[in-house]
Amino acid sequence: MPRQVITAPPLDPAAPAKTGGVSGYRPPCVPMEPGDEISVAQAAYRARVSEKTIRRWAAKYGIGRCAEKGAPLWISAPALEMRKHGDVYALELLRAGHRTDPAVLYWLSKVGVPVGGAHMSTHVQSRPMILDALLALFNQGETSTDNDD
Repeated sequence: MPRQVITAPPLDPAAPAKTGGVSGYRPPCVPMEPGDEISVAQAAYRARVSEKTIRRWAAKYGIGRCAEKGAPLWISAPALEMRKHGDVYALELLRAGHRTDPAVLYWLSKVGVPVGGAHMSTHVQSRPMILDALLALFNQGETSTDNDD
């Protein structure tokens, strides 16, 4: 099955640099599970950039989450690593909730986030069963050969 291509909105050169060249576009925040979140200071230390840069990346790339105005900003550790290393594909998969995709699993394990534990969302835990069922149906169709000889 071919991978779905995830594309960003077209760049608008007239848009302010603050929005990444896309007029008024701000990506949605990546969904975070317990264990994903780190503070702005921890993120700055890990990425070896300033806290101001982390806050800018959080707004521009959607790698952070602030529950409400005045609440602390939390950064997704896997999303930070994806952003730091330029893995846009994995970042968009994470944003779409595909935590079981190998591209996302690589970054989750790299930052030490437990994978497949009881803390993960129900839809993430049930996804492999659905995929297994679809693969079984697909393989069943391939193995049944109709010879017209």
